[in-house]
This record gives sequence, C-alpha cells and structure tokens, in this order.
Amino acid sequence: MLDCEQIHARNLRVPAAVPSRALSAVVSTSRKPKYPPPAPLPTVKTMTNSLLIAIVTDEVSDAALAIAEREGIRGATILPASGISQSPLRTFFGLTFQSAMTILFWIAETDTANRTAQRLNEELDLDSPQQGLALTLTIDQLFGLDLGKAAN
Repeated sequence: MLDCEQIHARNLRVPAAVPSRALSAVVSTSRKPKYPPPAPLPTVKTMTNSLLIAIVTDEVSDAALAIAEREGIRGATILPASGISQSPLRTFFGLTFQSAMTILFWIAETDTANRTAQRLNEELDLDSPQQGLALTLTIDQLFGLDLGKAAN
C-alpha cells in the first residue's frame, strides 16, 4: 500500500473506501478546482481628480467658461437651470423676476479645480448675494476620460 507522500507525488486519486484522514486531505488538495479563478480587477489610476460645479446666471456663464479655460480646464458640460430663492431676486411693477441660471460642470485635477473655483469666486463675486456658487467634489473613480491626454 502507498503512503501519503507517494500518493501526493504521483498525483493519484484514492478510492472513497480508504478511511484515512491523511489520505482524504491529500486527495482534497490534489484535485483541480472546478471553476477557474476569477480574473483580476483592472487597476485604477490614483490621480486625484475633482468635479468643479458652478451655478451662475446666464449673464456671467461665458465669463465663467473663459476663467476655467484660462486656468487650464478645457471642455465643460453646460445645463440650463432654474431655482427657488429664499427671497425674490428682482421686482418689476410688483412682479418677481428670476434670471435664468446655468450649471457648468468641469472635471480636472484637484489642484486645478480648487484654483479655478477660487478664481470664479474672486472674479464673479460669488460671495455677494444671489450671484451663484462654485464647489468642488472629489472623484473616487473616473472612467472614459484621460485627463493626461486631454491636457495635451
């Protein structure tokens, strides 16, 4: 009769009638897995990117786009918007009027996005009431856009 080392060396299968614990351990480790191992997950680039969002009036949306381009951000997503304010924006013969708003989205490296948000605040006077706002959000994962190629 073969011992455990010989069975393992020859990669033999032991009949189920053999009651030895050692033999069953060798048999269970020598079997090939039924399914292939899962494919490795794709690697994700670890560059820190941010989403810069500016909500501004239509009158200054072109200026906001120019500021972003001057700071090195190319391309934007532009959406028309409207909102509800806590106080009326303008009155004309007793009627309230709210100017049209634009939402601008940019994706950039975090330093560039933060610097651009600061420039938007300074040049468009966003700290004044009802002028708009700018904010940045960190992006955990980004697919479909290579910012390294977009900058060239």
